[in-house]
Order: sequence, then C-alpha cells, then structure tokens
Amino acid sequence: MQCKLIKNDKKRCKAIVLKGGEFCYYHSPKNRDDRVAASSRGGENSKKNNVKLTPVKISNPEDVLKIVSETINLLRSGKVHPNYANSIFIGCNTFFKSYEKSLNYRMEKKFPGISLIDIG
Repeated sequence: MQCKLIKNDKKRCKAIVLKGGEFCYYHSPKNRDDRVAASSRGGENSKKNNVKLTPVKISNPEDVLKIVSETINLLRSGKVHPNYANSIFIGCNTFFKSYEKSLNYRMEKKFPGISLIDIG
C-alpha cells in the first residue's frame, strides 16, 4: 500500500506504508523522533574521521601500495570516512601516473625512440 502523504507539489508519496500504518517510515508521525535522531547521526558521521593520519614520505610504488593497504583497512574498520579514503586513493593514483611518466621520460632520454608501455 502507498503512503497517504500528499507532498507540497500535490503529488502523493510513492513509498510503501509501514506494516499496520498509513504512512511510510519517513512520513509516519510515530517515527519522527527516531528519524530526526538517525538523520542527526548521519550528519555527524559524514564529518567523522576517527584517526589522525600522519604525513608519510612517498618515494616509490611500494610506499604507495603500503598506504593503499593501510587506507583500505582503516576504511573497512570504520576509522576513516570514505571521502577521506577516496582522496587518498586519488592521490595514490596521481603518484602512479606521475611515476610512470617519469620512468618513460628517463627511458626516452636514455634510449631515444623507446618508451615503456602505458599502463593507465
């Protein structure tokens, strides 16, 4: 059964009603306090980063692989927010691409006409 709430645009909510009720979870007056608390927790969690990430020196691909591995474990344990992890992964990808270009440049300089295969 469809929720009975009529929205501001005069269209009816399309969500399914809660068992034994007339409204969906979002529009049910019985769930207002739970819904507000859940929304508040969600807002707090989106800003949460439970670990202090210290700067690290990155000089080779092995360093980046270590960072990726650590970040995946922090993400899986809920200690780092996905947005922070994503930024780290983007930085690691940028390092790999730059590293590859640097190797190609050095190879081309040393052996003109020869370059590494593009792995990206």
